[in-house]
Amino acid sequence: MLSKIKKNYALYAFLINLAAGIIAFSGFIIHDRGLFSIAGDYNVQQIPFAMYANNAIKSGNIVWDWSLDLGSNFIGGMTFYVLGNPSFWLSLLFPADAFIYIAGWIYVLKYAFAGLTAFLWISRFVKKPENAVTASVLYAFSGFMNEDLLFYHFHDVALLFPLLLLTFDWLMEEHRHGPFIFAVTVNVLVNYFFFPGEVYFLAAYFILRYVVDGGRKMWRRLPEVFAEGILGCLLGMILLLPAAIFVVQNPRVKFDYVGSNSLVFGADRYLFILKSMIFPGEVMSDHSAVINRNFASCAAYLPMIGMVLVIAFLSMNRKHWITRMLKWCLVMAVVPILNASFSLFAGLYHRWYYMCVLLFALCSALVLEQLQGEERIWESPTPSEKAVNKGTLIWLLITAGFIMFLLFVPWSSSEKSKIFRPDLFYAWSVVSSAGTLATWVILTKFKKWRREILTAGILMFAVGTTITTIHLYHVANGEDAVHLQDRLVTSKDFGIETTAYRYSNNDNPETLTHGYSTRANFCSTVSGSIFRFYQTLGLKREVKSPDPPDGLLNLISARYTYETKEKSDAGKLVKTVKGKYKTYYIYEDESVPPIGFTYETYMPFSVFEKTADEKKAILMLKTLVIPDEEEETVGKILRKYDEGRDGEPKSSDISKISSAHISESSRNVRRTTSDYVSDIHCEKDCYAFFSIPNDSGWSCHVDGTAEEILDINGFMAVRLHAGDNTVHFHYKVPGLSAGVVISLVSLAASILWILFFRRERRRKKA
Repeated sequence: MLSKIKKNYALYAFLINLAAGIIAFSGFIIHDRGLFSIAGDYNVQQIPFAMYANNAIKSGNIVWDWSLDLGSNFIGGMTFYVLGNPSFWLSLLFPADAFIYIAGWIYVLKYAFAGLTAFLWISRFVKKPENAVTASVLYAFSGFMNEDLLFYHFHDVALLFPLLLLTFDWLMEEHRHGPFIFAVTVNVLVNYFFFPGEVYFLAAYFILRYVVDGGRKMWRRLPEVFAEGILGCLLGMILLLPAAIFVVQNPRVKFDYVGSNSLVFGADRYLFILKSMIFPGEVMSDHSAVINRNFASCAAYLPMIGMVLVIAFLSMNRKHWITRMLKWCLVMAVVPILNASFSLFAGLYHRWYYMCVLLFALCSALVLEQLQGEERIWESPTPSEKAVNKGTLIWLLITAGFIMFLLFVPWSSSEKSKIFRPDLFYAWSVVSSAGTLATWVILTKFKKWRREILTAGILMFAVGTTITTIHLYHVANGEDAVHLQDRLVTSKDFGIETTAYRYSNNDNPETLTHGYSTRANFCSTVSGSIFRFYQTLGLKREVKSPDPPDGLLNLISARYTYETKEKSDAGKLVKTVKGKYKTYYIYEDESVPPIGFTYETYMPFSVFEKTADEKKAILMLKTLVIPDEEEETVGKILRKYDEGRDGEPKSSDISKISSAHISESSRNVRRTTSDYVSDIHCEKDCYAFFSIPNDSGWSCHVDGTAEEILDINGFMAVRLHAGDNTVHFHYKVPGLSAGVVISLVSLAASILWILFFRRERRRKKA
């Protein structure tokens, strides 16, 4: 049976990585009674996002999402995390509540498929495919994969990237048209944040491999490459176009590199990059050394062998295209502005290191191949064994120098050491050094079964480091899967109607998972208007909203609050929900009006921005803050705010101000995935404020007549007339219709393109 499996090395690569993944993950799954959790972002983002998106898609709530922070475009908000993610679509085969049970096994499949795709590409460069099998384990269980366990959707990027290179090679070398188109499509869909970096890498790959070695004739292939690449991108426009329109409004997308910080990192960052190759993947929130807390995905360790075979390869192949690529990678890694180009200059990330890891794995496979093809003359080491000796010595010296520097050299007068967890630092030091020595012994002292023994050692290190990283994440988190599951299950029974109101809480597992409207979420990709709103209050929003200042909860209609302990000052207790480990107490603030209430006065923004930040939310609750250019129009309907007459904004008056809005506020609220409809009775002409993020896709009709939407610090207001008004907001996803058309046209063009070249191939054969 085993011999039959080995004949199909692609299957063998898949199965060996699958087995390693099962061993690494199954113990944790069994321990937690079939559940799987990790820590931090995974527990409070990946699990809730997957469950909530599962429910949203199956229920058709895929236009405007009322539960994503204060409300956001569903496609724009979730494309980065799940919508183009193959593992998410696999999870749709199961009920949303089952995700925490299947997530661990999906992780196992990700490791297996990462090994498979790495094998498919690496096997093109070796004569003996078993060496590509060994290299596939190096890639699938690299430090990058382990450290990024926290970010569930990153693994899909890593497992699909080798297909991009594979199909590119098919196009360049074998003139196989079509596969590259679809490889581009799946890579651009899986995560638009990573794709630009993959394009940069592919451009360097084309030049440093094909053009340098192949000369001018390789440039002739460029039009076909461009054509297929563009077709592939256009095929993904069904998600990419609306997501792009959405994400450019996010102020986190900005250029942060100026002056010297664009050219040179600090010394600690260079040490941190070196550590990424010496030590296995660590817990992002609690690194053992150099930088204690870092979420940049700076990890590139190869299980057991480290950089030994990479150095050996470089010493033997100084003019090889891989050597050129690795030199290019080094320059891109150590120059901040070049490193940032992989993430469109948005922050300091190293999330492109999986591409380097794939090259490291290829180097290792090629050295193993050369070792197998050489025979010793007497007892003298072969050229490849000499290269391994050299690689071992250099890597041991680098490792020892790194360890000794951190152990014995004070960092500064105020910070004596950059070692934050000595126990873990010593453990990883031993693991790294032992792996290097074991690699040397196996490759230079064993004659028979050398590759098999090395592969077994790599598998042991791969499984061991993966288990250790998962365990460390569990320890750092402090909440196991069983308790997390209790939160997910218990909060499902809150049963409070939030069509016109919100919860004041911002916990994803309790709120977003079940589609409850809240004041905030832990999510990076929300409406740009939400960021703009907080900026006007003098606050900063990044991955989650800041703590609410006085008056904010009333302004945004956050009427309900849940607590895990009874509180006498939290409002009226309306419900108690008991779980196995947690009990929730739900309180109601009866002074909070629904989404949609009127104002009698207004204030120009130029006056508002001069107000102290801590009073701005109260002032917005008290009067309608309008753009200066709208004063002439609004002034005909509302009276200008006068502090002497209307009183200054005070925290003690919040309940009184808030209650005054209830008399003229939304009634009979009807809400769908694309509409918000409410009835409001007004004594006279006025403006009604709605704490709904003012995205470009919104339109409004009042009693069937189109009404202009005023932008109120990122929210919306519309004019109402005396008497009964039916206000109907409708949302269309910007770019979605165009994206669908572009994708369909591109699909037709791709089919014609493929058929044309197939016909040409048949004609040439004839």
